[in-house]
Amino acid sequence: MAHLAVAGLQLDLKAGDNLDRIADEVAAVKRRFPWIDLVLLGELSAFGVRVDAAQPMPGPAEARFSQIARDNRVWLVPGSIYERSGERVFNTAPVIDPAGQVIARCRKLYPFLPYERGVAAGEAPVVFDMPGVGRIGVSICYDMWFPETTRALALLGAEVVLHPTLTNTIDRETEKAIARASCGSSTSTSPATWASAAPAPTARAARSPTRPGPGARSSPSTWTWATSAACASAAGTAWARR
Repeated sequence: MAHLAVAGLQLDLKAGDNLDRIADEVAAVKRRFPWIDLVLLGELSAFGVRVDAAQPMPGPAEARFSQIARDNRVWLVPGSIYERSGERVFNTAPVIDPAGQVIARCRKLYPFLPYERGVAAGEAPVVFDMPGVGRIGVSICYDMWFPETTRALALLGAEVVLHPTLTNTIDRETEKAIARASCGSSTSTSPATWASAAPAPTARAARSPTRPGPGARSSPSTWTWATSAACASAAGTAWARR
């Protein structure tokens, strides 16, 4: 796998429409850190937890996400929104390339009950290929509590797992342990790097401002655990291969 620079935006967002704020934050990241390849936001960042705000996909929110990715020439996983599909509602994270094309949609496999009552479960793990980089997997929040989800992504060839999350609970230590275990269990089939973003008091880049030189690569058995100091919960965790 080649070098991949990911910015995980941990934002203090309101419960309503946050699309303008997200557009501003993504643009600010690219201005400050122009080497960023992919921007990841937390679960349900755009509209919050209101199931009644569900939209079809494709739809107006996804079109705005595509515009943001295209304007900034960056890969974008804008967290997730509630997607209405016929009579069902899913918690869905789109994956958008720098040309603004939606190349994958990940539906959360395990809605978090009782809070997501009435939200349907996705049916399959999702991976996508970044040209010149590698294969990337996506999972959402509570999915990580089931190790088979990460194993399935690894079996599909994922070298990185992007994991948008929404939590402000006391589960931080538990979820850190789960992230470590998921990363370790995936190495039995395929090395995987873990990156997660969730709402938090500030926006932070998931890496330092200094980009490593080209060709930097290391043993997949060596891992570094990184967290944002601004997080008081399980937000903003990232596995970085050194």
